[in-house]
Amino acid sequence: MLLEDILEERDLVVIDLETTGTNVQTDRIVQFAAVRVFADHRPRRWITGLIDPRVPIPAGATEVHGITDEMVRGMPTFAECARHIVELMNGADIAGYNVLGYDIPLLVEELKRCGLGFDTTGVRVIDGLRLFMHFERRDLSSALRFYCGREHSGAHGAIEDVRATIQVIEAQLERYRDSTPEPIPTDTAGLAALCMGNRVTLDGKVVWQGGRPCLSFGKHSGVPLDVLARDHRRYVEWMLDADFSADVKRILQGALAGEVPTRGDGT
Repeated sequence: MLLEDILEERDLVVIDLETTGTNVQTDRIVQFAAVRVFADHRPRRWITGLIDPRVPIPAGATEVHGITDEMVRGMPTFAECARHIVELMNGADIAGYNVLGYDIPLLVEELKRCGLGFDTTGVRVIDGLRLFMHFERRDLSSALRFYCGREHSGAHGAIEDVRATIQVIEAQLERYRDSTPEPIPTDTAGLAALCMGNRVTLDGKVVWQGGRPCLSFGKHSGVPLDVLARDHRRYVEWMLDADFSADVKRILQGALAGEVPTRGDGT
Protein backbone atom coordinates (compact mmCIF):
# COMPACT_ATOMS: atom_id res chain seq x y z
CA MET A 1 0.00 0.00 0.00
CA LEU A 2 1.38 3.41 -0.98
CA LEU A 3 1.29 6.41 1.33
CA GLU A 4 -1.01 8.15 -1.16
CA ASP A 5 -3.58 5.42 -0.49
CA ILE A 6 -4.00 6.40 3.19
CA LEU A 7 -4.29 10.14 2.59
CA GLU A 8 -7.68 11.81 2.55
CA GLU A 9 -7.63 15.60 2.30
CA ARG A 10 -4.23 16.53 3.76
CA ASP A 11 -0.84 15.94 2.20
CA LEU A 12 1.92 14.19 4.12
CA VAL A 13 5.52 15.45 4.41
CA VAL A 14 8.12 12.82 5.28
CA ILE A 15 11.20 14.45 6.82
CA ASP A 16 14.66 13.53 8.03
CA LEU A 17 17.40 15.67 9.59
CA GLU A 18 21.13 15.20 9.90
CA THR A 19 22.52 17.30 12.71
CA THR A 20 25.53 18.27 14.81
CA GLY A 21 24.34 16.02 17.65
CA THR A 22 21.39 14.56 19.51
CA ASN A 23 20.38 17.47 21.75
CA VAL A 24 17.09 18.78 20.35
CA GLN A 25 17.46 22.12 22.13
CA THR A 26 21.01 23.09 21.20
CA ASP A 27 22.18 21.11 18.17
CA ARG A 28 21.95 22.36 14.60
CA ILE A 29 20.75 20.93 11.30
CA VAL A 30 23.43 20.14 8.69
CA GLN A 31 21.12 18.47 6.16
CA PHE A 32 17.38 18.63 5.60
CA ALA A 33 15.49 16.21 3.40
CA ALA A 34 11.77 15.94 2.79
CA VAL A 35 9.23 14.47 0.42
CA ARG A 36 5.74 15.90 0.12
CA VAL A 37 3.25 13.16 -0.69
CA PHE A 38 0.10 14.63 -2.21
CA ALA A 39 -3.39 13.49 -1.28
CA ASP A 40 -4.50 14.04 -4.89
CA HIS A 41 -1.80 11.64 -6.17
CA ARG A 42 0.26 14.28 -7.94
CA PRO A 43 3.94 13.31 -8.32
CA ARG A 44 5.80 13.49 -5.03
CA ARG A 45 7.90 16.59 -4.45
CA TRP A 46 11.42 15.93 -3.18
CA ILE A 47 13.85 18.42 -1.64
CA THR A 48 17.19 17.93 0.08
CA GLY A 49 20.21 20.06 0.78
CA LEU A 50 23.21 20.61 3.01
CA ILE A 51 23.01 23.44 5.53
CA ASP A 52 25.85 25.40 7.10
CA PRO A 53 25.20 25.22 10.86
CA ARG A 54 27.73 28.01 11.53
CA VAL A 55 29.23 25.85 14.29
CA PRO A 56 31.83 23.06 14.00
CA ILE A 57 30.40 19.61 13.32
CA PRO A 58 31.70 17.25 16.03
CA ALA A 59 33.72 14.26 14.85
CA GLY A 60 31.21 11.91 16.47
CA ALA A 61 28.39 13.37 14.38
CA THR A 62 30.47 13.12 11.20
CA GLU A 63 31.08 9.44 11.96
CA VAL A 64 27.31 8.91 11.89
CA HIS A 65 26.27 10.85 8.79
CA GLY A 66 29.54 11.51 6.95
CA ILE A 67 29.00 15.28 6.69
CA THR A 68 32.08 17.41 7.41
CA ASP A 69 32.72 21.10 7.98
CA GLU A 70 34.24 21.32 4.51
CA MET A 71 31.10 19.90 2.90
CA VAL A 72 28.79 22.52 4.43
CA ARG A 73 31.11 25.50 3.99
CA GLY A 74 29.44 27.97 1.62
CA MET A 75 26.07 26.25 1.82
CA PRO A 76 22.96 28.20 2.87
CA THR A 77 22.36 28.70 6.57
CA PHE A 78 19.19 27.39 8.18
CA ALA A 79 17.88 30.93 8.45
CA GLU A 80 18.17 31.24 4.68
CA CYS A 81 16.26 27.96 4.16
CA ALA A 82 13.71 28.30 6.94
CA ARG A 83 10.84 29.96 5.07
CA HIS A 84 11.16 27.51 2.20
CA ILE A 85 10.98 24.60 4.66
CA VAL A 86 7.92 26.05 6.39
CA GLU A 87 6.18 26.58 3.04
CA LEU A 88 6.89 22.96 2.09
CA MET A 89 5.36 21.68 5.33
CA ASN A 90 2.42 24.06 5.71
CA GLY A 91 -1.00 22.44 5.64
CA ALA A 92 0.40 18.92 5.73
CA ASP A 93 0.75 16.15 8.25
CA ILE A 94 4.25 14.86 9.10
CA ALA A 95 5.92 11.45 8.93
CA GLY A 96 9.39 10.15 9.67
CA TYR A 97 11.39 7.79 11.83
CA ASN A 98 11.65 8.97 15.45
CA VAL A 99 10.25 12.34 14.41
CA LEU A 100 8.20 12.64 17.61
CA GLY A 101 11.23 12.32 19.85
CA TYR A 102 13.85 14.00 17.69
CA ASP A 103 13.27 15.58 14.26
CA ILE A 104 10.17 17.65 15.01
CA PRO A 105 11.37 19.08 18.37
CA LEU A 106 14.77 19.96 16.88
CA LEU A 107 13.21 21.54 13.79
CA VAL A 108 10.87 23.62 15.97
CA GLU A 109 13.86 24.89 17.98
CA GLU A 110 15.74 25.84 14.79
CA LEU A 111 12.72 27.70 13.46
CA LYS A 112 12.28 29.46 16.79
CA ARG A 113 15.85 30.78 16.56
CA CYS A 114 14.91 32.28 13.19
CA GLY A 115 11.88 34.01 14.66
CA LEU A 116 9.52 31.64 12.86
CA GLY A 117 6.83 29.66 14.59
CA PHE A 118 5.72 26.26 13.41
CA ASP A 119 2.25 25.52 14.70
CA THR A 120 1.79 21.78 15.12
CA THR A 121 -1.80 22.16 16.36
CA GLY A 122 -3.93 19.67 14.47
CA VAL A 123 -0.93 18.19 12.68
CA ARG A 124 -1.07 14.40 12.61
CA VAL A 125 2.27 12.62 12.95
CA ILE A 126 3.14 9.16 11.66
CA ASP A 127 6.31 7.88 13.32
CA GLY A 128 7.86 4.72 11.87
CA LEU A 129 9.75 4.05 15.10
CA ARG A 130 6.56 4.11 17.18
CA LEU A 131 4.86 1.76 14.71
CA PHE A 132 7.89 -0.54 14.86
CA MET A 133 7.79 -0.60 18.66
CA HIS A 134 4.03 -1.17 18.69
CA PHE A 135 3.94 -4.10 16.30
CA GLU A 136 7.33 -5.64 17.10
CA ARG A 137 7.26 -5.84 20.87
CA ARG A 138 10.51 -5.46 22.78
CA ASP A 139 9.51 -7.09 26.07
CA LEU A 140 11.23 -10.17 27.48
CA SER A 141 8.62 -12.58 26.13
CA SER A 142 9.11 -11.21 22.60
CA ALA A 143 12.89 -11.40 22.93
CA LEU A 144 12.73 -15.02 24.10
CA ARG A 145 10.46 -15.90 21.19
CA PHE A 146 12.72 -14.11 18.66
CA TYR A 147 16.11 -15.31 19.88
CA CYS A 148 15.31 -18.66 21.46
CA GLY A 149 12.21 -19.80 19.58
CA ARG A 150 10.13 -20.55 22.66
CA GLU A 151 7.29 -19.02 24.62
CA HIS A 152 7.85 -17.50 28.04
CA SER A 153 5.42 -19.53 30.10
CA GLY A 154 6.59 -18.08 33.41
CA ALA A 155 6.44 -14.42 32.39
CA HIS A 156 6.72 -11.96 35.29
CA GLY A 157 7.76 -14.61 37.78
CA ALA A 158 11.11 -13.24 38.94
CA ILE A 159 13.21 -16.41 38.71
CA GLU A 160 11.69 -17.39 35.37
CA ASP A 161 12.41 -13.89 34.05
CA VAL A 162 16.03 -14.25 35.17
CA ARG A 163 16.34 -17.62 33.40
CA ALA A 164 14.76 -16.16 30.26
CA THR A 165 17.07 -13.13 30.36
CA ILE A 166 20.15 -15.35 30.57
CA GLN A 167 18.95 -17.38 27.60
CA VAL A 168 18.26 -14.23 25.57
CA ILE A 169 21.68 -12.66 26.24
CA GLU A 170 23.46 -15.95 25.50
CA ALA A 171 21.50 -16.25 22.26
CA GLN A 172 22.41 -12.66 21.36
CA LEU A 173 26.10 -13.38 21.97
CA GLU A 174 25.85 -16.35 19.64
CA ARG A 175 23.73 -14.66 16.99
CA TYR A 176 25.79 -11.47 16.64
CA ARG A 177 29.34 -12.73 17.29
CA ASP A 178 30.16 -12.59 13.57
CA SER A 179 27.83 -9.71 12.76
CA THR A 180 29.06 -7.20 10.19
CA PRO A 181 30.13 -4.47 10.19
CA GLU A 182 30.18 -4.68 14.00
CA PRO A 183 30.37 -8.01 15.86
CA ILE A 184 28.95 -8.00 19.36
CA PRO A 185 31.54 -7.48 22.13
CA THR A 186 32.36 -10.68 24.03
CA ASP A 187 33.45 -9.06 27.28
CA THR A 188 31.50 -7.35 30.04
CA ALA A 189 33.12 -3.95 29.56
CA GLY A 190 32.42 -3.98 25.83
CA LEU A 191 28.80 -5.04 26.25
CA ALA A 192 28.22 -2.44 28.96
CA ALA A 193 29.72 0.31 26.77
CA LEU A 194 27.44 -0.74 23.89
CA CYS A 195 24.38 -0.60 26.14
CA MET A 196 25.34 2.75 27.69
CA GLY A 197 25.82 4.45 24.31
CA ASN A 198 26.63 8.11 24.96
CA ARG A 199 25.60 8.01 28.63
CA VAL A 200 28.11 8.88 31.32
CA THR A 201 25.68 8.27 34.19
CA LEU A 202 23.19 5.42 34.27
CA ASP A 203 20.23 7.81 34.31
CA GLY A 204 21.48 9.70 31.22
CA LYS A 205 21.60 13.06 33.03
CA VAL A 206 25.25 13.36 31.96
CA VAL A 207 26.22 12.28 28.44
CA TRP A 208 29.24 12.33 26.13
CA GLN A 209 29.12 15.08 23.49
CA GLY A 210 32.15 15.66 21.32
CA GLY A 211 34.21 13.51 23.69
CA ARG A 212 33.34 15.66 26.73
CA PRO A 213 30.85 14.98 29.56
CA CYS A 214 27.89 17.37 29.35
CA LEU A 215 24.51 17.82 30.96
CA SER A 216 21.68 16.37 28.87
CA PHE A 217 18.81 18.44 30.27
CA GLY A 218 17.70 21.87 31.42
CA LYS A 219 18.90 25.34 30.51
CA HIS A 220 22.55 24.22 30.50
CA SER A 221 21.96 21.16 28.34
CA GLY A 222 25.01 20.46 26.18
CA VAL A 223 27.38 22.48 28.37
CA PRO A 224 30.58 20.56 29.25
CA LEU A 225 30.95 19.92 32.97
CA ASP A 226 34.25 21.76 33.29
CA VAL A 227 32.64 24.85 31.74
CA LEU A 228 29.55 24.41 33.91
CA ALA A 229 31.67 24.23 37.07
CA ARG A 230 33.69 27.28 36.04
CA ASP A 231 30.92 29.56 34.76
CA HIS A 232 27.79 28.30 36.54
CA ARG A 233 28.99 27.18 39.96
CA ARG A 234 25.76 28.12 41.72
CA TYR A 235 23.80 25.89 39.34
CA VAL A 236 26.12 22.97 40.12
CA GLU A 237 25.72 23.62 43.86
CA TRP A 238 21.94 23.65 43.41
CA MET A 239 22.14 20.26 41.68
CA LEU A 240 24.22 18.89 44.54
CA ASP A 241 21.44 19.83 46.97
CA ALA A 242 18.61 18.66 44.70
CA ASP A 243 17.17 15.22 44.03
CA PHE A 244 19.77 13.81 41.64
CA SER A 245 21.43 10.41 41.78
CA ALA A 246 24.61 9.78 43.76
CA ASP A 247 26.28 8.99 40.44
CA VAL A 248 25.48 12.46 39.06
CA LYS A 249 26.51 14.19 42.29
CA ARG A 250 29.84 12.34 42.40
CA ILE A 251 30.74 13.57 38.92
CA LEU A 252 29.58 17.14 39.70
CA GLN A 253 31.66 17.22 42.88
CA GLY A 254 34.64 16.11 40.81
CA ALA A 255 33.96 18.88 38.29
CA LEU A 256 33.99 21.50 41.06
CA ALA A 257 37.36 20.11 42.14
CA GLY A 258 38.67 20.38 38.59
CA GLU A 259 38.31 16.69 37.76
CA VAL A 260 36.00 15.52 34.98
CA PRO A 261 35.80 12.01 33.48
CA THR A 262 37.39 11.25 30.13
CA ARG A 263 36.03 8.75 27.64
CA GLY A 264 38.78 6.20 28.29
CA ASP A 265 38.72 6.14 32.08
CA GLY A 266 35.92 3.59 32.46
CA THR A 267 33.43 6.05 33.96
